[in-house]
Amino acid sequence: MRIIPDLGRLGLRYLVRDHLDTLYEIDRNDTHRKSRSDYLIFFGLPGILFFAAILFDWRLKGIEELLGGVSILTGLLFGLLIHVFSLGLKVAEDARLSRRDRLSALIEELRANVSYACGVGLLLTAILMVGAGFDLAGPKGLPPFLSGSVCALFMHLVLTLLMVIKRVRTTYKLMVL
Repeated sequence: MRIIPDLGRLGLRYLVRDHLDTLYEIDRNDTHRKSRSDYLIFFGLPGILFFAAILFDWRLKGIEELLGGVSILTGLLFGLLIHVFSLGLKVAEDARLSRRDRLSALIEELRANVSYACGVGLLLTAILMVGAGFDLAGPKGLPPFLSGSVCALFMHLVLTLLMVIKRVRTTYKLMVL
């Protein structure tokens, strides 16, 4: 009998791995390699924000309003995920496109990024729900560790959504032109 549940069933490892696989550069020889600048932007900047919140004793207030906004955004992301999934199915069924076509690859990367954004949104929503539900904010606001976590996750989510917008634009240009 297992005491610790099998978290692999949740697919979190694949969710993160698929997203990280989209953080690459293509060099002159058309080979993919991990993009250090992407990692720095997507994880370094939110990390700096997290530590700044702790260092400068930042405290978020109005977490109920933040919770409402983030939960609505996360719900909209789920809708976008379903749309990207159906778009991927349509492209996969199109006989004119091969599996290795750039458009198919972009849609797969878009799916990975939107799925990851949904996961980050869920995590952010859960943290805000705990903060609001247990009234952790109090009169001063959330403690700096939680404030930094919320700020860092929100920045990470916004950066991921900017990447999603870029991929949507690139995909659109490939489909239309």
